[in-house]
Amino acid sequence: MRFFIDDQGVLGREWLNAWDDVREIPDETSELYIPDGVTQISADVFAGLGELKELVLPQSLRVIGAGAFSGCAALRSVRFRAGLAEIGDHAFRGCVSLRDVYIPASVARIGAGAFSGCLGIRAFRVGKESRSFAAVDGAVFTRELRELVACPAAKTVLQIPGSVQVIADEAFADCAWLTALRLPKRLRRRARSSPQSRARSSPQSRAQSSPKSRAQSRARSSQRGRHKTQTGSGLPSSTALT
Repeated sequence: MRFFIDDQGVLGREWLNAWDDVREIPDETSELYIPDGVTQISADVFAGLGELKELVLPQSLRVIGAGAFSGCAALRSVRFRAGLAEIGDHAFRGCVSLRDVYIPASVARIGAGAFSGCLGIRAFRVGKESRSFAAVDGAVFTRELRELVACPAAKTVLQIPGSVQVIADEAFADCAWLTALRLPKRLRRRARSSPQSRARSSPQSRAQSSPKSRAQSRARSSQRGRHKTQTGSGLPSSTALT
C-alpha cells in the first residue's frame, strides 16, 4: 500500500503535490509506526489492514480521520499520545481485537461510532484532566455528564448517571452483550449527531430545521388549504514510515 505525507503533515492516499513524501508498506504488516511530524491521518487510509496488531502514533498527531483504521481486526494495541484532538467517525470500527483504550485529556472530539464493533473493549479510560470527556462505569460521557458518547461493546451492565439527557448517535452500536441498562428519568432525547457535528452544521441546514422556519412552512401550507402530511419515499512484518 502506498501513502503520501504532504508538507502540512497530512498522511493520505492521494498524491497531491510532486514534493509529497512517498511511503509504502506491505499489506501484511503487523506493526505500524507513524513518523513524528504527521499531524493528521486522513479518512480510511489504513482501513482493512487485517494483519496489523500494533499501532504506534507520534506525539505530533492531532487528528485521526473517519474510518482511518476501521476493519483492522487483528489490532490489539494502540497508544494515543497527549496532543491528539480528534478521533473521527468510525475511526476504529470493527477492530475486534482491541482491548484497552485510554483517551488522553487533549481529545476534544470523539466521532460517532468511533469504536463501534470493538468487541473486546470492556471499559474506556479518560485522562482526568480532560475538559471534554469523562469515564463513568467504563463508558464515555461529556465532561458535565449530560451526554453519553460511547458504551464499550463488551459491556454487559450499564447504569447511566441521572444527569444524562442525551444519548449520542451509535453510542450503543454493537453492544450485543448488554443485558441490563438503567436509563435516567431526565433523559430527553437521542442526539441526531454528535455535539461537534451539530456545531459544524451549515447555517442553511440550521435555518431549514429551525422552529421559526417550520412554523412559517406550516402557515404557508395552511393558507394553501393543505391538510395532508407528505412523506419522502519476503517483506518485513514490522513497518515504520520513516
